[in-house]
Amino acid sequence: MTIRSMDSASALPLVPAVAEPAIPAEVTAAVARLGLANTFPQVIELTRELFGSEFRVSVEEDPEIASWFDVVFTVHARDDVDEILEKNTCWHRRLPHETAGAGAAFCLSIEAPS
Repeated sequence: MTIRSMDSASALPLVPAVAEPAIPAEVTAAVARLGLANTFPQVIELTRELFGSEFRVSVEEDPEIASWFDVVFTVHARDDVDEILEKNTCWHRRLPHETAGAGAAFCLSIEAPS
């Protein structure tokens, strides 16, 4: 199985999560190949609920672990530090746990507003 990693998460445009087809087709295909397709919609909804409807999704190869990929949800920080930390913790605690056997994990990247 060959999965190309995205060279730069910032190269992808922000897409409204409500328009799931706007998520790049190569990301959706990679998520399916990695065994995360069943939980991907739940993570999209969770991200939308906590951080709003504009975020990027990319698939990145782990540089330290062979054959491991991260499905990265990149959001923009719009709250104060305490609220951001609370949302970050909530996102990780509420991630679906039905990912046994997958070759990847969901990750959250919070960017400072530009």
